Amino acid sequence: MHENGTKGVNEIETMARDLVALIISTKKPDYFFWTFSLLFVYYHEQHREPNEAQLSVKEGGGLTSEYSVEQAIRSGSHYLNFYYDFKVEQSDDVTNKAVENLVLKEMRIRLDELFGSLSWGNQSSLVCSFWIAFLNQWWLHQGRKASYRMVQSSLSKMYVKLMDVNGDEYVYDPACSVGCLLSAFANSKVSHLHGVEKDEQMIALGKITQVVFSEFDFKLSSSDPLQKLDAIGCDKSIVPQGNYHAVVSVPVWGQKRWYKHNSTEENEFHAHSYDTVLPPQTSADYAYIIHMLKSMRPEDGRMAIVVPHGVLFRKNTEGTIRKRIVKSNLLDAIIALPPKLFAGSPVSTVLLIFKANKSDQLIQFIDVSDQYLPGRSLNQLKEESVEFVVDNYFSRKSGAKSRLVTINEIAANHYNLNTTLYLKPIDKCGQQSLKEIREERSTLLSKIDGVDREIGKGFKALGYGVTSTKSE
Repeated sequence: MHENGTKGVNEIETMARDLVALIISTKKPDYFFWTFSLLFVYYHEQHREPNEAQLSVKEGGGLTSEYSVEQAIRSGSHYLNFYYDFKVEQSDDVTNKAVENLVLKEMRIRLDELFGSLSWGNQSSLVCSFWIAFLNQWWLHQGRKASYRMVQSSLSKMYVKLMDVNGDEYVYDPACSVGCLLSAFANSKVSHLHGVEKDEQMIALGKITQVVFSEFDFKLSSSDPLQKLDAIGCDKSIVPQGNYHAVVSVPVWGQKRWYKHNSTEENEFHAHSYDTVLPPQTSADYAYIIHMLKSMRPEDGRMAIVVPHGVLFRKNTEGTIRKRIVKSNLLDAIIALPPKLFAGSPVSTVLLIFKANKSDQLIQFIDVSDQYLPGRSLNQLKEESVEFVVDNYFSRKSGAKSRLVTINEIAANHYNLNTTLYLKPIDKCGQQSLKEIREERSTLLSKIDGVDREIGKGFKALGYGVTSTKSE
């Protein structure tokens, strides 16, 4: 505990990690994960300033009985418009019930400790940090079973720095999951954050993110942006589609049958197509790219999206769309990322940066695919890699891991954007010519022969009839 009575960031992260360890040690981790999440909402609203609280709670608030715990959970559930049937989950087994009560008691102790340590006026950001840390720890433990998508903090920082958004600008995420990427912009004091997510469980958790970041214009809603023209997740009279300063996302890749097109509805066709070309039903990757391009401001909009490496070189209609996007001079940078940054997905990924009204006709290629801290199930993007990308992107530097490429060169490669075509691997042999390598080999072999002869002489002196140790 710090001298001012508040918790530090490291203590918050430790508390989140310990709570997740407690939850996964039980026989019903999913049940206790949702139980804690809903209790967290209750506590959050209970400890807010009275004029700001949105959830009706019992004054004086100690949770002293099982019934009051259940009531608090149901209050949080009702507030999020997310119904969770606890009677179905609870066991009649006395032993399991005793364990459940112990886990609930420990959760309440941790929540009392967390919220009781806060001076709400200037420490609410720690609650935000705790919630994101809790989601991240659960996501790390779940691995391939994770029901939602998280973005590592280092990658989120890269998004924030590359988009360079000021406090009054609007940011939109069309596949916001639980809102973790948008929360990174909130931590950078960006006021207007809007997102949509079609998965109901994800948006339920996202609503908690919205609650803890309520001091911002942080709005999340449940919708599929690829099915509805107005699926922007905000009041279109305030921020109509096409007026977002920054559009960011890490969507689910390779979604199939993403859109049922009615050829008679020309407005819908034009909304989802790029220059009259509609993405294939086999993958929604380009559908998200097109939606995001059409959601950013035409005069100064920026956009960032993580996609599989295949987006850079797949052919047919995707190849046609890629060619037209490149020729439109909206693509600004391609950043090759390390493998295994996302749970359940070992595929190689890239971060695409788009920009309206570019000042040049160049696309920058940056490679940090080998710059990571290896992990058992997930790799971690290094903080210095973030700084390397940001520095090279804004300075437009060229080097071994960064290069500016003309559209003419890309056209000569048939609009294939595979990073290996433009960023050559470093030659570990240096600048030696083949002749020099052969001469060096000959010298080494001569030295080996000399050593071999000396060894033979030694054996002969000892009375052995061996004149050479060479096997050939």
